[in-house]
Amino acid sequence: MIDINSMDQGQVYMLYQIFKNIESDLEQKGERSLEQNQKLANTKAQLLIIETWANNKMAENLHWTKEEILLKFGHQPTLIMEFHPGSAGYKLFGKEVVGNVEFSDEELTDALLNIQNKTERKASTIRFKRIPEMTEHEISTEDLFQLGGRR
Repeated sequence: MIDINSMDQGQVYMLYQIFKNIESDLEQKGERSLEQNQKLANTKAQLLIIETWANNKMAENLHWTKEEILLKFGHQPTLIMEFHPGSAGYKLFGKEVVGNVEFSDEELTDALLNIQNKTERKASTIRFKRIPEMTEHEISTEDLFQLGGRR
């Protein structure tokens, strides 16, 4: 087992994706050897350890709020949204998704008032259209690990 406590969060999440790939490859094999079954069991155990670790990180540090997204990327940004392993967003979309974030006029007004009043940071739901399908989805900002994009 790898000691994830000695790694930074981004490295742990990269390792999670590697383990997910190993798990997928092993599960696709029709018949597995005893060694492959052991490797699959160890991989699943490591995935669970990382998911638990990620849940603890999510609980102790909210990475993004609706207000911070608005300040950094504007009111209709196209973003690459990377999720915490094990989060609802990760389970639904995988490691990341690209989408156009949409704020209603009411959400914009509320967010700007929260920024002005220096309201306490809290998770909230954002709406976006997934690219390229342009299907509408919602996720919690609590699920977001990293964002990349443009205004």
